[in-house]
Formats: sequence, structure tokens, C-alpha cells
Amino acid sequence: MFNKTIIHIDMDAFFASCMQLKHPELKNKPIVISNSFDKSIISTASYEARKYNIKAAMPLFKAKKLYPQIISVKPDMIFINNISYQIWEFIKNNYTNKIEVASIDEAYLDVSDLVKNTNVLILAKNIQKDIYDQFNLTCSIGIGFNRFSAKMSTSLHKPNGITLTTTSNFKDNIWPISINKMYGFGQSAAKLLNNTKIKTIKDLALLSDVEVYQLLNKKGLALKSEALGLGSDYINYLSNDYKSISKETTLNTPIYQYDEIETIILNLSKFISYKLHKNQLLCKTIEIKIRYKIDEKLFDKQKHLESRHKQITLKNHTNDFEKIYNSALDCFYSLYDQNKGILLIGVGVSKLIHKNQNWVQLDIENQTKVDKNQIDNALKIENMIFDINKKFKKPVILKAKDLKKIS
Repeated sequence: MFNKTIIHIDMDAFFASCMQLKHPELKNKPIVISNSFDKSIISTASYEARKYNIKAAMPLFKAKKLYPQIISVKPDMIFINNISYQIWEFIKNNYTNKIEVASIDEAYLDVSDLVKNTNVLILAKNIQKDIYDQFNLTCSIGIGFNRFSAKMSTSLHKPNGITLTTTSNFKDNIWPISINKMYGFGQSAAKLLNNTKIKTIKDLALLSDVEVYQLLNKKGLALKSEALGLGSDYINYLSNDYKSISKETTLNTPIYQYDEIETIILNLSKFISYKLHKNQLLCKTIEIKIRYKIDEKLFDKQKHLESRHKQITLKNHTNDFEKIYNSALDCFYSLYDQNKGILLIGVGVSKLIHKNQNWVQLDIENQTKVDKNQIDNALKIENMIFDINKKFKKPVILKAKDLKKIS
């Protein structure tokens, strides 16, 4: 039934490892990626920090209780994204172009053609060694016969491990894993199973379809299929751009004033626009994320992590800062409650395509037909204006439509 060999690469503690790479004085030290104030949430913990039971999604103040000398580091996303891009380009150029970049720190490879003449474990070891030699970063690799078996295998021997899962040893490798660690099994599903005897992937696999549907509806049946090893082996290597780009800010004290909030959204939108330009990408969906202050004496992690989201999908793809900013503002004001203090604001974009894929209808009144050369020239001018304004750190060049707004 299965005739593919899939490799899943997961960079180990990627954000923390990149910051240790950028700052050699942090190497081998316990660090976390977060803002410096106590209520900020840790996005990544280095393996040195994990020895003290410090984990991602933990508030910084709790990490300090576990290890008072923990070092908090803000991520340099431009540096981290650049490293990520280089790693996946290296794999694409030296191993296979059948690669699907799933996120900034993980990718799936279809190596079915490569393993016809090479042992897959040797291939995985070579990939792992080359990544370390080229970038001084470690990764963990899962090898499977479909996406799920490869993805779940990666977590079995971290960091810097390699795990091979076949149809023969799938049950031995995957079934003992806790159901809460099953890929695709979110917090909402976990709540539904809190009072059941389903504790492992095996428990889910052995349930009848009727029982699964009663507990988890249609999604539960899809999860059961994965648990039985029947998931998809499709790798979307025709679309290798990142699926989304986002940036958020966690605040030390809650803010209520809309002008302060607008300034934060402005800066986040600038960052998103810069990332889109740098990677020659366009977006179609813009999203805002906010987290309100919870006025309760006792810290509740679940409530603390609850956020509100709103998104807008545009008619045409764009990387224009103004459109991103205005769309993010529209989303924000549909959620804004002036009586609640805000502790986190995020802006994200998705439905990304490379700019060369897009047939843009330019923002010119009454224009209905656009020549492709005009599109390319317009995008070049847009990029030039962006780069010059970025260099001088202020808008020294404005477009005609912007001049009208300030005249």
C-alpha cells in the first residue's frame, strides 16, 4: 500500500539555538526565548534550560522559580528567518527539491527516489551531519512511510536523533506515545478526553468508529486513521514558501489607549511588510490577535493563553504596508473593548504566494487591463521605495496617493 519514504526534519530548539549561534557567549547556557518581563510567555527553551523542567508556553516568572539564573533572550527574527531559509535551500540544492517547508523550523522530504540506491538511515545521517557542518545547528529526523509516521518519529529521540518507523514497527514506535502528544490532537480534543481511558495513541486506534465519532466527531475519525498508520503520504513540494508570517508583542503592563495600540500595530505591520518584501512574497489574508488582561488573583495558564482573533481576506494579494496596516486596524477595532487592558497584540498574514505568481490588478482608478511588464515595473518601484525609506528610517520618498493624504 505504501511505497514512499518520507523524512521529517525538525531543527532542535531552533529559536534558542539560533540566538546561541548569534551570541556565542550564550552557548551551552540555559536560555529561553521571551520578553524580559515576568508574565511573558516562553516560546522556546534551550535544551540546557529544559534540564530544569523549563518548557515552551511557560510564563517567565515560573521559569525563574525553577532556575533563578535563567537567561531571557528576545528573538532576532530577521536573523532566524535567514538561517531557516538557508537551511531549506541547502537541502533543496544538495539533496532533493521534493521538500515541503512546514514551518520556520521543520520540513518534509520525499526521498523515495534517493533511497533506491542508498540506505535511508545513511541518507538521514548525512543530512544531519551536513546541516551541523554548514550551520552549526542540530536537528532531529524522523523517517516514515507517510507524513504522520515521519512526524511522530522525530520526537522519539530528541535532540539530534534519528528514528526509523516502518509499517512493521509502527505500532511499537507510535502507539505508546501519549495521546496529548499526537500531531493534530489539540487542546479542545484533549478536554473532551479528560475523563476517558484514552491515554495513548494505541487507545484511540483500538476504539470503534462509533465511539470515536461520539467523542470527537469527524475529526476524531481522521485522527484514528492516522493512529492506524493510514494517513496521507502527500508532500506538497510544489509550494515551498512559508505558509504564514506573524509578529506579536507581549506588554509588561496592560494598555487601554487606542493611540498606543495603533502605534504597536503600525510597527508590527512594518515588520510583516518588510518580511514579505524580503522574501518576495504577497499575502491575501491579514489577521489580528489580542490577549486581554485577566483580572484574577490566581494565575490560570489556560485563561492566560486565551486570545481573540479576527482576519480579513483581500480581493488581491499584496505586500503593501499601508494595506496590511489598515486591514489589521479594521480587524482590531472589531474586537476592541476599551474597558479591558491588552497584554498582547499580534499581526499575521497568510495565503502567501511568490510575487511572480500573482497577476495583480494595480490600484489605479478605471484601469481594467494591465500589461505584465507594467506589473513587474510597479512591483520594482514599490520595492525600491520600500528599500530607500528603510535605509533612511523615514519616508523620504512617497507615492502620489500618499502625497494626496498629507496635502
